[in-house]
Amino acid sequence: MATVQEIGERKEKMALACRIMGLRGVTRGSFGHISARLPGEQNRFLIKSKGPQGTALEFATTRDIITIDENGEGGNHG
Repeated sequence: MATVQEIGERKEKMALACRIMGLRGVTRGSFGHISARLPGEQNRFLIKSKGPQGTALEFATTRDIITIDENGEGGNHG
């Protein structure tokens, strides 16, 4: 199971990847995404959420990265 530190580090890398994609014009607005499987876990993932304002990828922060399972359930920030 992934540690809190591993999840935090992964979220930082994912937010950076989102910003790079957005700033390089790979995506437009809130379209596109970055996702990653949690270390040592088979069915839980981190994904960039759209959020209530549909934040564009170039403005992504770790707060925008949520945890979901293989059924798309969870949506928490833990």
